[in-house]
Amino acid sequence: MAGSFFSPKHLLLATAFIFLLEIRSASAANNIIWKNHCIYDLYFWTVPTRTREEDSAYRIIPAGSQFTETMLPGSIVVKIRDVPHYTVQPAGILQLEYYMDHRGNKLWYDSSIINCDRHAGAESPSYCPFAHGGLRMSIPAKLPPLVACLDSSCNLDGFCDGWLMYLRTGGFKDEPSLNCGLGVDVVFETCTDRSPQRTWENGIPYVPPLPRAPEPREYAPPPVEPGVTTRSECSPHTEKPRTYPVPHPDMFPEEIVCFDPDCACYGSFGYGDQGPLGDCTCQEGALECHFHDDCDIWWNFAGKGEYWWSGGLEKR
Repeated sequence: MAGSFFSPKHLLLATAFIFLLEIRSASAANNIIWKNHCIYDLYFWTVPTRTREEDSAYRIIPAGSQFTETMLPGSIVVKIRDVPHYTVQPAGILQLEYYMDHRGNKLWYDSSIINCDRHAGAESPSYCPFAHGGLRMSIPAKLPPLVACLDSSCNLDGFCDGWLMYLRTGGFKDEPSLNCGLGVDVVFETCTDRSPQRTWENGIPYVPPLPRAPEPREYAPPPVEPGVTTRSECSPHTEKPRTYPVPHPDMFPEEIVCFDPDCACYGSFGYGDQGPLGDCTCQEGALECHFHDDCDIWWNFAGKGEYWWSGGLEKR
C-alpha cells in the first residue's frame, strides 16, 4: 500500500522511537534505596574500586528510616556496618557493588557477606548483625523488553542464597554477579526478619538509647477569678482606720495601710512621703479613692477632718 502512513518503515521507526523513550525515561532512575529496618543506625561508605574511604566519611541511615542515593559512574563498592568504622580489619562488612555499563545499557550488581563470620558473636569485629537479621537486595521495576532483574536475600540464621550472593571470595564458575537493564533502582534492606544485637564497641555491649520522653503538654492557665469588690462607706472617726480585707502588719508604722499580705501595695492616710494619696470623694455614704498607679487594686480609704472613710479593694 504505497503512500499508506502505516508502512513497515514507519512501524519500524515508531517501535525504535518508543524503545528509545523507554530507555530515556529509565535514566531518571538508577538509585540505591536503603531501607534500614533495624532498631539501630546503619553506616555506609561509597568507595570506588581499589580505593579506600576514611572511617569519618560515613553516612548514616537512622534506625527505621529510608535513604536514596544516586548511583555514581564507574565501578562502585558500598561498605555497610552497624558501627562507624570499617578500615581496621577484621571488620564485619556487608558490601554492595554495582557498575553502570552505558554502552551495553546494563547495570551490573551484586552483594557480598564474605567479611562476615557466621559463628561470631556481637563481641567479635567480624560479626554482622544485619546478615543474622535478614538482608534483601531487590529491583522492583521491570522494564520490558529487558530481561527481568533478579533479587537476592540472606539470613545467616536461616536460608542464605549462595547462588545470588557472594558467600566467599570471587574467582569461581557461575559467580553471583547479576545484571539488569539501566534505569532501575536497587533496593537494599537490612534486618528484614529481626534486629539482632548490635556489634560491641571497644569491648562494651551496645545499650539501646531510652525512648525520648514525650513533649510536655501545654495547658491553658486557670481562669482568673473575678476581683473582690467592696462598697465603701463613710464612717465616723475611730482610733485608726479599718484595714480590711488585710490586717495591718505589726512591722509597718500605724499610718501605713497595707492592701495585701506582703504589703507590696500600700498607702498612708493623710500625707505620706510621696505626698497625698489621691483624690477621695464621699458622696451619699459612698467613697472611692485610687492610690498608687502601680497597684492592681482600688483601696477605698481616706481621712478628712473628723471622719475616716474606709472600704475594700477592687481589681482593675
